[in-house]
Amino acid sequence: MLFISKVRRSPQDQFPAEHRASHQFPSVATVNIRTVSIVLCSMPGRLKAALGQAQSDSTTRTPCMSFSKSPELLIFDCDGVLVDSELIATRVHIEALAKCGYIISAEEYNDRFIGMTDQQSYSVIESERGLRLPEDHHERVMAEVANRYARDLRATSGVRQTLEAIDLRKCVASNSDAAKLCLALKVTDLHGFFWPHVFSASQVAHGKPAPDLFLFAAQNMNTPAGSCLVIEDSVAGTQAAVAAGMMVIGFVGGSHCLAGHGDKLIEAGATKLFSRMTALPQILAGL
Repeated sequence: MLFISKVRRSPQDQFPAEHRASHQFPSVATVNIRTVSIVLCSMPGRLKAALGQAQSDSTTRTPCMSFSKSPELLIFDCDGVLVDSELIATRVHIEALAKCGYIISAEEYNDRFIGMTDQQSYSVIESERGLRLPEDHHERVMAEVANRYARDLRATSGVRQTLEAIDLRKCVASNSDAAKLCLALKVTDLHGFFWPHVFSASQVAHGKPAPDLFLFAAQNMNTPAGSCLVIEDSVAGTQAAVAAGMMVIGFVGGSHCLAGHGDKLIEAGATKLFSRMTALPQILAGL
């Protein structure tokens, strides 16, 4: 299976027929990293709302775009926002790349490639070193990511409480491929908050920092781009949201976020920063 290629198959063509029309996740025990589908549904879903007392959190504002009215749709990135997955995936990537002769530290990998699709990062690496990664490189990486997700992945602290407290339509838009995204939501038991409103970069021509994915999500959720609010942890994702004409708030509470990361998000266009997920309902109430 070729992954480093300009040829893009329809996401549904990658999965067996029995999954293509299903709106249900397979059980964790039966998840195959190559056979999980993302099913689009334009029908908005309202989840149970509960008013909660949010913890206070420091925020930073820049004179960027703001809403003339309350947002209608909340779009979450997944890795580094809903789930604390970035360091897990980074370790797998740098170990696999080392076997191919490309040595990079976790800090440098995170600084350069977090927020990109895997295919984007592979293209950069191949171009820099003049090497060709093995055709099964991505498949091997995803298999090991699946193993470590099942063992080590956790939801971001406070995220379930936060999602229950927010009375807004919600969806996920992630640069992860469909299988990795589904698996992350399944093993952390967050899929019920969003499914089937889960969108992957494998469904559009260009992932973040291009605006395609966020615009695709907004279209499928029947919401104007200007009425969407994005929660992002990466520079590429923040740039994509701004390019899509959406307001974006930066989350800096992931274990991969080092000193100065918030400054990069503000420079990219984030209007606020927050480091505790439980502060989000209070932030939204103040918009």
